[in-house]
Amino acid sequence: MNREEFYEWLDTCPTHKWEITYDDSEFISVSFPIEERSSTTLKEVNMEYTKKELMAMLETVRQKIAEQGRIVDARLLEKERDLEQAIKNLETER
Repeated sequence: MNREEFYEWLDTCPTHKWEITYDDSEFISVSFPIEERSSTTLKEVNMEYTKKELMAMLETVRQKIAEQGRIVDARLLEKERDLEQAIKNLETER
């Protein structure tokens, strides 16, 4: 598939609310933003889990990211950032 064919295919998607998140000469990453609210806030995560539990969750997310290869689900990246921040917050509170 070349670029022209790719963009023609992309135009067949049910929504045109997509965005290019990465583009180089070998591949293009496309995201389809959705409106979704997490039921658990970062503060609630800090209150509910120990550092050990957060580290285990972070490791699981990182394994899923590694399994996805070159194109990674943006939700996993966001979850990774949230867990990293939750761990930092626990460390600063002590």
